[in-house]
Amino acid sequence: MALKIKFLPLIATFALLSVGCKDDAKPAAPVESADVIVLNRGVTPGGVGSISIYDPLAREVEQNVFQKINTYNMGSLAQSVLVDGEITFVVVSGEGVVYILNTEDLTVIDKIQGMETPRYVVKATPSKYYISDWGISGVHVLNLKTRKLVREIETGAGPENMLIYEDRLFVVNSGGIKDGLLQSDSTVTVIQTETDTIMDTLYVGENPTSLQIDKNNKIWVLSPGITKIPVETSSHGFLHTIDADSIEVLDTLKFANNLLKPRYLKIDEAGENLYFLSDVAEADIYKHPVESMVLPIVSFIPGNFNCLEYDSGEERLYAGDRRNGNEPGVVRVFGIDGAEIDQFECGFFPINFGFKR
Repeated sequence: MALKIKFLPLIATFALLSVGCKDDAKPAAPVESADVIVLNRGVTPGGVGSISIYDPLAREVEQNVFQKINTYNMGSLAQSVLVDGEITFVVVSGEGVVYILNTEDLTVIDKIQGMETPRYVVKATPSKYYISDWGISGVHVLNLKTRKLVREIETGAGPENMLIYEDRLFVVNSGGIKDGLLQSDSTVTVIQTETDTIMDTLYVGENPTSLQIDKNNKIWVLSPGITKIPVETSSHGFLHTIDADSIEVLDTLKFANNLLKPRYLKIDEAGENLYFLSDVAEADIYKHPVESMVLPIVSFIPGNFNCLEYDSGEERLYAGDRRNGNEPGVVRVFGIDGAEIDQFECGFFPINFGFKR
């Protein structure tokens, strides 16, 4: 892959000689930029996951970093990454494992086992984390001090993304195997984090997959709906809003095209604009202001994307293109104006992103 290189103009400086001259101005501090972790799922169904590291200043990328640093591979079906200061969590669903890494060099500190199909990690307190797990139709409670799973809480079929607001955990249940049967789900489970008890169960669209909170403390839940045969009977996708304080469903926005299966809901740092992918694969990026109650009908950025993330520090969108799934994927980087900044090759099947700050 040809790497793009920035060339900075040479700046000539001249000193003015005078009786009362001042000291030369100090040079400006270097611009800080976070390295980007690209988590690659691997070739399905049993391909090995990998990590690519992208340097946005140098516009350089290093491949297979996990294997190089730790001298073994992470296993099959990498799913998600959470960068939390000095430590980073990497979830590998195919192995039922969550790795705890040193964020600086990505060496393995420990690995949490005893799960079936873990999906995502979210932080509640400095020592308490939740891990969603399809296999138990619920979430695990992780005590980071002991690095042990201390509790399971049943939610619904296919628990997926999670969000912490004050003393409550919101879990979207995306549908899946429960009690030995394939089940759809249309719920968001709300858990009180101090007692780990269920506060409420809210009903939204079919198979919700992602959620974000905006500047007004409204939680937005994206539900793709279900593809059925014949396809014209497929259920519609929805965006619902929930009042995070009162735990009440407020607004319901319905996608007109029932064949679209929108997912990967993200939000900007100001909590003003939502971004999502329009479909399961080969999707465009759409933008939706939180003050609008009308869903967009024209894409913000056209493309063939399968994953999406918003970097609040740099105010950039990172969108992965798995291509055919049997060759290395590509990541494209966009500014908030939709203009493309860069693109680079990554590992097989990019699936999630983290930012090393």
